Amino acid sequence: MKSVICVVFLFVLSIRADTYLSAIPCRNDQGCNRVLAQPSRPICLNGICMCPNITTKMYQHCSNKDIVVSARFNGEDRRCSIDMDCKHIIGAKCFKSDKDIMELGTCDCQDHMVLSDNNQRCLKIANEVMDKCNETIQCTMGLKGAECNEGICRCWADHHYAYTKKQCIPNKAYGEACTHDEESCYQLAAPANVNALGCSDKNVCTCRKNFRFVGGICQASGYVASATRTVIQLLLVAATALFAILMF
Repeated sequence: MKSVICVVFLFVLSIRADTYLSAIPCRNDQGCNRVLAQPSRPICLNGICMCPNITTKMYQHCSNKDIVVSARFNGEDRRCSIDMDCKHIIGAKCFKSDKDIMELGTCDCQDHMVLSDNNQRCLKIANEVMDKCNETIQCTMGLKGAECNEGICRCWADHHYAYTKKQCIPNKAYGEACTHDEESCYQLAAPANVNALGCSDKNVCTCRKNFRFVGGICQASGYVASATRTVIQLLLVAATALFAILMF
């Protein structure tokens, strides 16, 4: 009976460990990477480590099962005295504390680079969409909501590139709340394939000047008028043909 109770207790704990969301404070992305084991890497967002949800393609608080100090950041193979001690990791350098120069340092990548998934080399962090990449970590570290697709960093689906932030952020649709500094309102419109949405003075995503909300999306006013004329012309042709058939 006791063994059954223990099994049930451990099962409950395992469920709670998977579902409990933890708020882990941070100052930068590298700080999160040192304490969390995540294949696609967590990011530091508003002072809290956030882990990517593979299903929703969004960031959320990390679960307890993610909170394990990764051996690749704390193993003996990462300890060093000089840069030569890090030659097993291509591009890595030995970083030591300024307070105690006699203390062993840690092999790590420079600020503009990130450790590869196999821990064997440092890769350049992407700065722009369409930058070349070998692994998704290069894109997520530099652009947040992005992935490496066919050797190029691209924004996730339902995300777009915000030029002032230089990050891929989630799209906000017509009528959603927004702020002027976030560049989140986004919907491409034909025929020029430009962003037809902007944030209004009331902080709501709305159609930009010279665009009209038609059929659930913002469309260029001239494009709407042209499409309307085309429909009318087609209706006239159909009516003329029908009249001719009835006359015979």
